[in-house]
Amino acid sequence: MRFLASDLLEGREPGTRGYEIAAEYVAAEFTAIGLETSQQPITFRVARLAEDQSSYAVGGQTLAIRKDIIPRANFLDASSEVDAPVAFVGFGIVAPELKHDDYAGIDAKGKIVLMLSGAPPDFPLDQRAYYSGSKLKDRTAAQHGAVGVLTLNTITDEKRQPFEKRAQQSGIPPMLYLDSGRPADAVEGIRVSAQLSRTAAAKFLPDVDAVLADAEKGVSRAIELKTNLAARTISRFEEAKSENVVGILRGCTSITSAIIQPRTAATRSTTAPTTTPPALHASSRSHAD
Repeated sequence: MRFLASDLLEGREPGTRGYEIAAEYVAAEFTAIGLETSQQPITFRVARLAEDQSSYAVGGQTLAIRKDIIPRANFLDASSEVDAPVAFVGFGIVAPELKHDDYAGIDAKGKIVLMLSGAPPDFPLDQRAYYSGSKLKDRTAAQHGAVGVLTLNTITDEKRQPFEKRAQQSGIPPMLYLDSGRPADAVEGIRVSAQLSRTAAAKFLPDVDAVLADAEKGVSRAIELKTNLAARTISRFEEAKSENVVGILRGCTSITSAIIQPRTAATRSTTAPTTTPPALHASSRSHAD
């Protein structure tokens, strides 16, 4: 683990020299302990935001990239433009089993939805982890007809990973693996996706402080806002090729299974109890992993 986590491997980003070294190391270790080793090739799409050509504005005021807004590259369209009203949808979650619907009472069709990060603190742990996922939130927004997603950190999440820290890391390009030529998990219909700073969110949501305070108590509600976001996102695509390292340990060629036959009323003795155990039948069948 020291070697794989060391700076020598330069982060092990798929498609890079550091990843190739890590893959060869893992393959050699697998071989050394007797595993059959192979590599599974994978192709990724890398989407880089062209910051100098992208722009975002609210009410004619420009939102500065990395200061007010952290836009995400679009994996499906190299050029994507949208000018649409913004609606606040709480945590952006629809969880029927918990009787929670942040889209209740609001029409998100053709709008950009502004939502809080994470999930309500009163959700059970498993559901909270599941519904916090950004891809699930994007799919939910698209299912409601939204054309964009803006995210604002809750007070708790801002303490864990401040907006400024995310801004510093935003230069690392995201990637998705290609499934039949299409980026897996990319959501159709979402033409702009970004995170807002608290100051920028206040331009859409004047009572942002009260909204954030309520969210810490698990209270959220949908709000129709009176502000539009004009967004132009230019993305540059590249392909990165990498591989999974596969180690195979072959199983045995056959197994013996024991099947215990229960005694029925017809086979029970009507006199003295018997000490004879139930019948045990052994059968063999071929088995290969």
